[in-house]
Amino acid sequence: MRPITVVTIDATSGVQESDWVCFDSYAQAPVAVQVTVYGTATYTLYATLQDPNDPIDPTPLGAMVWLPVNNGFLINATTTQQANFIAAPRYAKLVQTNGNGVVQATFIQYGSVPY
Repeated sequence: MRPITVVTIDATSGVQESDWVCFDSYAQAPVAVQVTVYGTATYTLYATLQDPNDPIDPTPLGAMVWLPVNNGFLINATTTQQANFIAAPRYAKLVQTNGNGVVQATFIQYGSVPY
C-alpha cells in the first residue's frame, strides 16, 4: 500500500478529526504509523474493525465504535511517535483534542495480497 497521510490542524476551537484511513483487508496485516507533531498539540490515534461498506454486515456510520489504539504512546500524546499495528484495523483516524499545532499521521501497510 502506498503511504497514506492525514492531518489535523488547530484544535483551539474544538476537537479536530482527520479523514479515515482504510486498510486493505485482503493484504498482509503489518502497518507502520508515524505521527508527527508540529507546534503544540495533544492527539489520540483511534481504530475500528467495523465497516460501513461491508456487503454482508455493514455498521451504520452513527453506530461505529472507535477505540484508542493499543499503544499507550499514541493516547493523549503530545510528541512525535512511531508505532506498528500487528493486525491491521479496518479504519484508523487521528483526533486532535487541543493545541494550535498541526498533527500529521502517515500509515504504510506492508505486503500485498498473497496469491
